[in-house]
Amino acid sequence: MKKIIISFIFVSIFFSLYAFFFYSKALEFAIIPKWAIPFSAIASFLHKAPGFFIVLLYLFGLLAFSYTIYLFTEIIHNRTESWLKTGYFSFIIAITIIYAFIYSLNFYFYPKMIPTNNLIIGCLVFSTIFFSPLQRFKKYIIPYIIFLIAYFVILETYGNLLLIDRNIALIFYPAYIILLYLLIYHFLMNEKMKYYLIILAVFVPIKYQQGKKYKTYQVHKKSVEYTMIIPSANYYNLSTIEHPSELGSLYKIILELDSITGFKNAQYDPYYCLFLFKNLNLNKERIKEIKGLIENKDLYIGKIQKRKISDIMERWKTKKETGIIILVVTGEIPDRIGLLKYSGGGLLRHQGTLITNVVDATLPGTEGITIFRNVPPGKYELILLYKKKVPNYNVKIPIIESNNDTLNLGKIEIK
Repeated sequence: MKKIIISFIFVSIFFSLYAFFFYSKALEFAIIPKWAIPFSAIASFLHKAPGFFIVLLYLFGLLAFSYTIYLFTEIIHNRTESWLKTGYFSFIIAITIIYAFIYSLNFYFYPKMIPTNNLIIGCLVFSTIFFSPLQRFKKYIIPYIIFLIAYFVILETYGNLLLIDRNIALIFYPAYIILLYLLIYHFLMNEKMKYYLIILAVFVPIKYQQGKKYKTYQVHKKSVEYTMIIPSANYYNLSTIEHPSELGSLYKIILELDSITGFKNAQYDPYYCLFLFKNLNLNKERIKEIKGLIENKDLYIGKIQKRKISDIMERWKTKKETGIIILVVTGEIPDRIGLLKYSGGGLLRHQGTLITNVVDATLPGTEGITIFRNVPPGKYELILLYKKKVPNYNVKIPIIESNNDTLNLGKIEIK
């Protein structure tokens, strides 16, 4: 048992390092609670480490993982006395461990993809029960059911903790891996299985807290239709989004940038917010969010982020009213109008390109008056966003060229 526990600890260390690398920002890019500095320090080290060190780290992790599978294989063979059964059972056990690791990463970004995968994993695990002699079949049904319940509850508990606060979740990552390994060990030994149902006592409050937080950024509608039009590029996109959220909707991320002010209550990373604020026309609401970061003594702000903050505050202080674009929209007025850097016309616009190239987005004002300020010199396209299904309007809006002057596009009728 001692060598088994030690091997579990080594594997949990490897998986935890990978999690720190994946979830934590390097120190210079970080805006994090001060108590989370060690995670970013580890991420910084891993990002800057020589390639051979990373290769050695992966080899170490692979060896530790393989050794734990070897230990499980010994237990399985002692119970089944068949190498065929042992090989299949060991393969399924390896899949459950790898799936648990991937699950936490996928749960954070694609929670709606998980149920189908869970069903597949559940069927694979349950298929091994048929290795048991018929007279013992009933004896093993309850342990299998308990294992699957405990396994999926542990996975979702950690996934929900990630959604609540990923820095806190990182603290518990080694415990998450070790608990899963212990669950598998006791399942194979057919002992102490009922005690793992205690995890339900942790799952319920964490699920409740995650549900409360989810409500702060989720739009509770069955579905919402969005239409995006970039007339100069003849780009038309209609999408129906189930339960659109601050993170889940491409259109919100790109065009509803003022919704970023809710990032403290949602999941927005302040690093990501500054990336967008740096490109936007500044106003009192946006500056208030920046000042909130500066005045928060519990936050650590990396040097690159401090530089971004300094640039933003300098822009606000000087209040240079240059690069102004004015237009008046009539007809079918969009819910939101965005300004996008012109990329040559031939580029397929995926989410990353749009986020990188967006300069600003605003609500059309009274009688359709729309103004963009502080637009850097360059060529731009207008993006029209409608929070409903609309036809591909026959509207001609040319490429806009700004030269740090005032450009009046006049009236633009959308029909």
